[in-house]
Order: sequence, then structure tokens, then C-alpha cells
Amino acid sequence: MIWSLSTVLAAAASFWLQLPLSPLPQDPAAVASGHLVLLVQGDARGLTVSHVFAKADPYAKPRDRAEAHQVAVLDAAGRELGVYPLDLSPFDLDPARVGQPPRVEGDRVIATRVVALVNVPRLRDGVRLEIRRDRVVVGRVAPDRYARLLADADKRVTDSDRRGGK
Repeated sequence: MIWSLSTVLAAAASFWLQLPLSPLPQDPAAVASGHLVLLVQGDARGLTVSHVFAKADPYAKPRDRAEAHQVAVLDAAGRELGVYPLDLSPFDLDPARVGQPPRVEGDRVIATRVVALVNVPRLRDGVRLEIRRDRVVVGRVAPDRYARLLADADKRVTDSDRRGGK
């Protein structure tokens, strides 16, 4: 069977248009300078962001890879500004094993308690976060808590700058 170029391009366009993409916002003004490193903690029952670290470096989009977990940044109206992958594959997220000691498989230690870092761009209109597993919300950071986390992150950056640190 011989495929025409237009058939191949149409099939490729159809495939790519069906993918759930979440690129950076198209408006560069929507992205504040730098990015955030979020410390995600919890277990199979729920996850939250316990600390935020502000970084001056621009956000570097990770290589495309599907993850069951994501962090969504939302604006005040609840609109998604972006969704970013959260790799929790090193952790045991079986609810039946919550609270059990870590297991060892070969050279890997698999804990039920999650402590993970994820990078997200710092979005000007971002006021709250959701942590999702397969599109189901498993954790939230409310606007007041997110504002406090950002203020603490900015204070740490300012204090570090005064000391000459990075």
C-alpha cells in the first residue's frame, strides 16, 4: 500500500490534535521570572505541597513523558494555567500498604511515604495548586496556603541573596 504525503500529514495532525497537551502559557507575560520547586509529601491517601523554593533559572520543560500524577496550577477562577508531570514511580502508592515500612526489591527501597520534588513555572496568575492522579484530584493547596508558601520562598531567596548564597 502506498500512502500519499497528504494522508500521512492528515493522520499525524489528527493524532497530535487528540493529545492532552499542557504547554506553557502562550503569553510570555503570564510567566513570572524563574520557576518554583515544590516539595510534595504524603502517601496513597493524599498529597500536598509542604514547601516551595523559588529559583531564578527559567523553567525547563521536562522531556515529554506520561505520568499518572500531575501538578496543575490554577488561576482564581479555577482555570488551568498549566499541568506538569510528577514522577512518583519510586514510591509504593498502594492504599493497603500505607504506614508499612519500606520494602526492598533488589537495589531499590520502595517507601509508602512520598517525598518528591517537582519543577513548575512561576505563573503570575497562579493562585492555587491541585495534585492529580489519572485526572482525579488527590491533593489541593488552597489560595491562602499557596500565597504563604510563595511568600516564604521569596523570603528565603531574599535572605540567601543578602548572604551571597544561591
